[in-house]
Amino acid sequence: MREWSLRDGELQQTLRDEDAACVAAIAGMFTRHGFATGDAFVRARIVYFTQIGYHAVEPGDTEAGGAALTNDYLRAVNGRTALAARIAACHARVLGDPLADVSLTGGAGPDTQTLQSERRAKG
Repeated sequence: MREWSLRDGELQQTLRDEDAACVAAIAGMFTRHGFATGDAFVRARIVYFTQIGYHAVEPGDTEAGGAALTNDYLRAVNGRTALAARIAACHARVLGDPLADVSLTGGAGPDTQTLQSERRAKG
């Protein structure tokens, strides 16, 4: 579709509008977790456009392989990790369990606590 949009200005604008909405949603998630607006926006663009590229490349990763790297991806993107139970619940939700609890309540991993302390110290 992106290739097609290069020849269709209306479609290209629609895709850009949708991309902007997705980036805004991801940036909102980062700001809710304490990132400054500019940092949140840049991180959101990195996450979103990397994901598009990932699907374009089709690296052939297995679901299990990707799932095993969840905390590594989290740490690389935002310097934080998540509790194993929250990751398992998220994977269950992605795999189709609509009742999986992926709420944002629950404990924070040690990396999150350290990062929050450092931010408070910086003011």
